[in-house]
Parts: sequence; structure tokens; C-alpha cells
Amino acid sequence: MKREIKVEIHGRSYIIKGEEEEIYILRLAHYVDKKMREVSQTPAVVSSLNVAVLAALNIADELFKLREEMWAQGNLVEERMSRLLDILEKA
Repeated sequence: MKREIKVEIHGRSYIIKGEEEEIYILRLAHYVDKKMREVSQTPAVVSSLNVAVLAALNIADELFKLREEMWAQGNLVEERMSRLLDILEKA
């Protein structure tokens, strides 16, 4: 069932419709708001659109770095499992 949740991001109110839990949507909105406020502290960034785009790029950067880290961790686990299987097969 879709819910309507009112959130405030960078001084503007939005109604978000979704099936996620309210607390999850509020956490997302708070995170985006925090990122936009960080970007808006930069004196050269004045328009709301520029703030939103730069905040989105920062969030995407975090996402890509986390994905890369997870991929690397997955490869490391796979490598270790393979070595353990080799050891077990030789025993």
C-alpha cells in the first residue's frame, strides 16, 4: 500500500508517495537535505538547481565507491573460499 509522507529538503516541503516505511523515507530525506546543505555552504554555488545537482553527484560518488568496495570484498571472499577448498581437497 502506498503511503504519503511529507518531508522537508533544503527548505522546501515535498509529499513522497511510496511503499517503504515512513522512517526509511524520512531518513532518506534527511540525508539528501544534509548533503544539499553541505553543498550550499560553498559560496560559488547559489542556485537551488546547482545545489541539487552537486548534492546528487556527491551521493552518486558515495554509492559508486561503496559498490566498488563491496565488489572488491566479494572478490576477496571468493578468493579465500577457493584457497580453503583447495586446502580441504588436499587434506
